[in-house]
Amino acid sequence: MAKTKGIAGKTLIKKSLRTFFFGSDKAFASSAKGMKGERLLGKALSQLPEGWRIWHDLDIGGENIDHLVASAKGVFIVEVKNYRGTSLALPKALYTHGSKKPNHDIPRQVWRQVYKLKDVLGEVYISPLLVFVNGVNAGDNVTGLPVTTNIPCLSLEQLVPHLRDQDNRLSYAEAKPLFAQLDALTK
Repeated sequence: MAKTKGIAGKTLIKKSLRTFFFGSDKAFASSAKGMKGERLLGKALSQLPEGWRIWHDLDIGGENIDHLVASAKGVFIVEVKNYRGTSLALPKALYTHGSKKPNHDIPRQVWRQVYKLKDVLGEVYISPLLVFVNGVNAGDNVTGLPVTTNIPCLSLEQLVPHLRDQDNRLSYAEAKPLFAQLDALTK
């Protein structure tokens, strides 16, 4: 009898499940890469000092916020992207995957999340951030962080220092009920 190793059809079963849940191997690979980026960002956020609160995968009625970070420094929506290739942030457009065509979907998504969260929380200052796990380039003549459509674009390494460097925007009296509202959204 021949020596056998593994389970016959195991690859086919995995591929069938991927196709069933994700539609294609490409969609599965994209989702897996996105999850890896979110885990890396979650690990980076865990380095924030006491007084910071972090919520992951927050559903705010049809919009999913990857990471929401809050402290006396304010409320920050952190959208993470784990893209291969060059990402270029210009003041009026974002270019991803080395494309020559601007990617308008990402900034629109982030601003939708900001306005949706304002509907839930009221008029609190919410700062959107885009974090590119593999980094982002700024266009020529851009000083400081690259910004696209009024959203700062950061590398993973820049995120925690950027958050720590912000000025305080909320008092303890303002932050405490806000944290309770956000906690209620996660239950």
